[in-house]
Amino acid sequence: MRAKTTPWKTNEPHSSAGKMEGFRLKLTRTKKIAAAVAAIAVIGGMAVGSTLAYLTDQKEATNTITVGDVKIELHEPGFPESSAPSMEPGMKQAKDPYLENTGSNPAYVRLRVDIPTATIGGQENTPLFELGYLDKDGNFQTNIETLTGAIDGTTVKWVKDGEYYYLSKADSSDFQLPAGAKTPKLFTYIRLNPELKEGELAPASGKDYALTEIEVMGEAIQTGSFANASAAWAAFDKQNPEH
Repeated sequence: MRAKTTPWKTNEPHSSAGKMEGFRLKLTRTKKIAAAVAAIAVIGGMAVGSTLAYLTDQKEATNTITVGDVKIELHEPGFPESSAPSMEPGMKQAKDPYLENTGSNPAYVRLRVDIPTATIGGQENTPLFELGYLDKDGNFQTNIETLTGAIDGTTVKWVKDGEYYYLSKADSSDFQLPAGAKTPKLFTYIRLNPELKEGELAPASGKDYALTEIEVMGEAIQTGSFANASAAWAAFDKQNPEH
């Protein structure tokens, strides 16, 4: 199962076509959800035995993808629903993604965050945003992998491996998200790069601000057919090579 929220698309570097007086950046939001499930399918006439078929189905009208009974919802209660927030360099904005298993089976789940980049201070491909949370003193912290939560008495955390964050136990071993359970939030705030300067992003057409998006994608796959989470995600990735 896959779930997406908010692609944030960066504009090209600022040109002489427009000028922003006092840099501002507006963030827009979209939301998608997806799912993947494994089913046993016997292939007759080709080989003895059976093979796993990983099925997907997409419904763009509702921005959901569901297969079988593996279903997730991607929530961001802190992010504005109705309007794009306006940000300036160094400004923080609430954004707090987490997943909910709305199906009837346990599932392995993971999140991916695609942060847009720009040329900032002459450095290409510099992230526009930092992911983090506020500590007890209100200071912005970025060590989000130290955050933990509890699900049915088990301490869990998000562990980054490659481009994904995997929901795991406190010792980084596999964790199956039970039906009806919710994950901890991956992060609770974002911060616009404090080093961003006026002219390093182009304003939107006819506007005095730039528009950008951050994409958060959640994915889930059933647990019962696999020896472990690594095997499950390997099968998922093989079935969905362009996800």
